[in-house]
This record gives sequence, structure tokens and C-alpha cells, in this order.
Amino acid sequence: METYLELKKRHKADIDNFPMFFAFSNEQLEEGKTKIGCESNEELVSIGAGGYIKKQDKQDFIDMMKQQEKEHFNNMLESDNKANYVYGMVQYELANHEFAYTYERADAIEACGITKDMLESYSDLNTVVNQAVSDYKVKVAM
Repeated sequence: METYLELKKRHKADIDNFPMFFAFSNEQLEEGKTKIGCESNEELVSIGAGGYIKKQDKQDFIDMMKQQEKEHFNNMLESDNKANYVYGMVQYELANHEFAYTYERADAIEACGITKDMLESYSDLNTVVNQAVSDYKVKVAM
């Protein structure tokens, strides 16, 4: 069973290997088109935040994003190792979102893809999240 960090690393590799680029100037746009083998702007589609892919790759990109989301939610809610996955995930995101400084867990929980409805619907998820937050407070001497 993959940990949260292992899954993030694998998903990052998938994205890094996908033919895409980010451009914030005309020069970067031209360089990016060359990088992915695209001759005209009409062959491009924006994925937001300055990112571009070929129109012909759009469905593959959507499928990859859906698969990554499916894997993450399966690990969180259905896998045999879900408690360890969620615990590690929450601890990682608490650190990543500077919980020790802000005392706000909302950004970290949101980064995990956990909603209020999920916490209400899955009592075991809520229990693990609360334990991870509590243990993190002890870990950083809050």
C-alpha cells in the first residue's frame, strides 16, 4: 500500500511526463509549443494557471487527473491501510500549511481533499484526522 507521499511522488511523475508547458509570455508560449511539438496556437488548449496542452491530448489529461483523484480517494476511504494513509497525509499537510504558526487546520484539511461532509459521513475518517491533528500538536509542542 502506498503512503500519501509515495502517491504524491508517483502522481507528480505522471504530470511531469505529460506533454504540457506553462507560459506567461509570448516567448515562453513559442518555446512551449516547440517543446510539445505543436505548430499553431489553434492546436493548444489551456488547462488554467498558464498551462497548455495539445487539444488532441485533452481527454488523456482529463483521464489522468480523474485517475489520480480516484486513487487518492480510494486510499483515503476504502483501502485496507486507509487509517495510516490519512494519518500521514494530514500530518504532512499540517506541516506544509504551517499549522504550528497559524493554528488553522482548514487549509491543510482542504489540501487533503477532505470536505466537511466527508468528516460527517465517515466517522473513522474524522477520528483519524482528529488524532493526527492532536498528535501533531504534541510533536511540535503546541
